[in-house]
Parts: sequence; structure tokens; C-alpha cells
Amino acid sequence: MSEVRVLQLARRDCILFKVDGPAAQRLRGGPGATAAFLNGLRTVCYVGATLEVTSEPGGLDVWLGERRVGTTPWSAVIARGMVTVAVAGDGWRDSIATRVPVDRLVRVHFRAPADTVPWPVEPPRERLVAALEQSVQWTPSAPEPAAPDSFTAKRPKGGRIVGAVVGAVAGGFLGYAIDPHSDSVAADVALGGVAFGAVGWWVGKKLDDAAYDRRVRAYQRRDSAYAGAYAAWREQMDAERAALVDRLADGAAAAQHVRADSLRSIIRAENERIRARNRAAPRPTVTVERQPVEREP
Repeated sequence: MSEVRVLQLARRDCILFKVDGPAAQRLRGGPGATAAFLNGLRTVCYVGATLEVTSEPGGLDVWLGERRVGTTPWSAVIARGMVTVAVAGDGWRDSIATRVPVDRLVRVHFRAPADTVPWPVEPPRERLVAALEQSVQWTPSAPEPAAPDSFTAKRPKGGRIVGAVVGAVAGGFLGYAIDPHSDSVAADVALGGVAFGAVGWWVGKKLDDAAYDRRVRAYQRRDSAYAGAYAAWREQMDAERAALVDRLADGAAAAQHVRADSLRSIIRAENERIRARNRAAPRPTVTVERQPVEREP
């Protein structure tokens, strides 16, 4: 396609990009474009311009018409003509309509209103009580009841041993006393000793079991008495600690209320100053500059 035809198509459809130094170098090196052709492309029908949008603070959403295009600071090449530029963030939005001339750098700057200082928040009493429950240092007014010694007694065996010995001696004596001149006196003594020894062992066992049961019951009574005393002590100490926490929470709540009251007047005055500055803040500013000329290498 001839250079004349390319220029005719460019004039008919227009172009939105500039023939800068790198583009001219590619055209000159590849297709072998002449200097007259490159100069014609630069001037025939370029309708582009650069739009730059900034804000204080940065990071606000940038809108061109109904389309979100990015966040500040933002810049791009756009077509010439009228455009509505808007920025938005945190429930605030501002916009301005401006003309974008061809081959110009249009700078649009927005200033977002400053946020007011929030009112002091008094913590609820429940939060104060919870915090004090975790941090309060408290010493019980009464010592904790002493627990009884653990029960480690074993079943006694002394009664059954003594009973067996006494029974055996008594049985043997009785066997001998029945017929001391009998030929079987030794057998009678042995039989009587075994029989009465068994009876004595059984009687001694019952006595040992009864003594052990008495000690068990005595320990159970002591343990039950300790459990009742500990429960009463725990209830009294919990009540004392709760009363202390309540007093501290009342004091903390009163101190927070006084602090909030003292800050409200300061915050109210500061917020009035912020609102006055916001009302006096300038509208979005628009500056139009000639785009810097890019020199060919």
C-alpha cells in the first residue's frame, strides 16, 4: 500500500496513538517509511490526549463516565472531547466535567474531605468486669479449711492372731483337763487346741473388722465435714471477690465516663474545624499543559 493511501486512511479514520520516536524508528527500519510519510502521520489526524487524575489522599477509585478505570494516581491516553471524571471512596464521591483538547496533558486533581474525629466510646460494664476478673489481685480474708489426712489404714490382724493363740491354749488345756491320764491325752490336747484356736481366730477377725469399719466411718465423717466447710468457705470467698470486682468496675466506669466527658468538648471543637476546612476546600482543579515533545533518537 502506498504511503499516500495510508495517509488517506489515517485522515478518514483518525488514530489515537502518537507516532513517537520508537514507532518512527520501527516504521523507518521495517517498511522503509520516508521522512515525509512519518511527518504526515504525526500531523494528519491525531485525536489523542493524556488524562492524569490525582487525589489527596491517594488510592481513590477513578471513574470516566460510568466506567471505573483504576485508582489514583491514574493516567492514560484518551480521545479528545468532553469527559466526566469522578473519584470515590469511603462513601464520598466528587466529579467534574472537563474538555480534553487534542495533543494536551490534562491534569485533574481532587481533594477528599478529611474525616472527623470519632466520639469516645465508653466500654460497657460487662467488658470492664471481665477484664477485672482476669487481672484483679485478691487475697482471701480467711484461710482455706485444712483437708483431712488421706485414709491409708490397712485391716488389722492383731485380734485374729491373739484370738487364735488364746483359743489354742484354752482348747489344749481343756483337752488335757478332761482326762489327764488317758492314753490319747496328746491327741485330745491337739484337737482342743485346733478347734478352739479356729474359734478364737474367727472371733478375733470379727473384732478386727469392726475396728476397721469404725476407722472408715470416722474418716468419712471428717471428709464430709471438710467438704461442707470448704463449700461454705468457697462461697464466702467468691462473694467477697465479686464485691471487690463490682467496686472496682464502678470506679473504672466512673473514670471512663469522666474521661469521655472531658474529651467530648475537645473533639466537638476539632470536628467543627475539620468541617470548616472541608467546606473551604477548593473544587477539583484542572490544568491543561502541552505534552512534552519526544525527540527521535
